[in-house]
Amino acid sequence: MYGYPAVGLHSLLGGAMDELDALDASAGAGYGGAFPAVGLQELIGAMEPSGNDFLRMMAAAGAGGVNPALAELAKKMADVRAIDPNAVLVRQQAEDVRREYHIGFDSGPVAVAINASATLTARPQVTFRPERLMVPSFIAPFFTVDNIIVGKDSQTAVGASPVPATMYSEVAVGARLNLKTANLGHDVTLLVTNVDPAAAHRFRAGMIGTSTDVG
Repeated sequence: MYGYPAVGLHSLLGGAMDELDALDASAGAGYGGAFPAVGLQELIGAMEPSGNDFLRMMAAAGAGGVNPALAELAKKMADVRAIDPNAVLVRQQAEDVRREYHIGFDSGPVAVAINASATLTARPQVTFRPERLMVPSFIAPFFTVDNIIVGKDSQTAVGASPVPATMYSEVAVGARLNLKTANLGHDVTLLVTNVDPAAAHRFRAGMIGTSTDVG
């Protein structure tokens, strides 16, 4: 048995650990009697990523009683690690839930000064694709929307290009958007300017979009 730390292969398997657990549940006490689930977990805990022997053994044993899905997983891991010893496997999961969510923007409690611009940032905690920006009609005439940014990318056709915020009021027609998806860690940012020559105004707006989760 290898005497390497347990953290290596555990890190390599990453999300695949859930797959191994699912295979164990479906196969009962063990994988065809060849590698009991407990023994497999012990082997995983005792090995380090640079040692591919166990993965190759599991892949080669597919015809010898090992759960075929487990053997295929081991083969994929061995193949990937032959290219990059630090590689991890990422499982593709089907969409589980689709919802419409909203996020908010508020310059408050400070109002945006006359002829001043403001940068407002929202940080969605789920994947979020913005589809409608709504600026209340009672403040929209006082502002332009200068840019909408998702992550690092401008979502206007020509970069920063101010448009009247009334384009996005709750009574606007044809204001539907289909912007880039904000993945976890991405900010959604609005750049706005107060164009009222007479007074400062607090800017508030909401954005509606589609979110998906995976299970």
